[in-house]
Amino acid sequence: MKALRRTWNRIAGSLLSQRRENELARELESHIQMQTEDNIRLGMPHERAYREAVLKFGAIESAKEGYRDQRGLPQLDLLMQDWRYGLRQFRRTPGFTAFALLALAIGIGANATVFSVVNQVLLKPPGYRDPDRLILFQSVNPKKETLEGYSSYDDFRDLQRQSKMLEGISAVSPLWSFTLQGLGAAEQVQGQWASASLF
Repeated sequence: MKALRRTWNRIAGSLLSQRRENELARELESHIQMQTEDNIRLGMPHERAYREAVLKFGAIESAKEGYRDQRGLPQLDLLMQDWRYGLRQFRRTPGFTAFALLALAIGIGANATVFSVVNQVLLKPPGYRDPDRLILFQSVNPKKETLEGYSSYDDFRDLQRQSKMLEGISAVSPLWSFTLQGLGAAEQVQGQWASASLF
């Protein structure tokens, strides 16, 4: 619980830095003022008493830096400084800012597109149960001794009726160009014919 409270205090210290800076300055000034009063009681003149108090206290900036490191998260403070600096630079050069934002948008969009394709094609398994048990049938042209890549609809129906070893058989055609007509102008689309059992 103490570690959680300490972490929370550090985050709050980083976010409320200006108020903490003012409190730190008042705290250090009060310590120096108390030491100055002690020196005056010992008989020193005011200017010498103040100088001796500052020397006895030590380097004030070093004390402030040590306090800042303990109070907040130095990495978060540096990140915020870099962020503010970057925003100032972007405001000074709007042309470069537009170019940088455009390059980021194109890069992120291309990256998302490529990942979506790779995810669908390579990483995700096909949407079928037991995809390792799928079989692709192709016709052979005995005259040319080549694979045709497709069969006739009659062959598909015969195979569906006569098969005893397969759980189900579906057919899908090669890609075709179709004309899609609706309310607007007609347009060419790519598509495939498929039997109802495909999905």
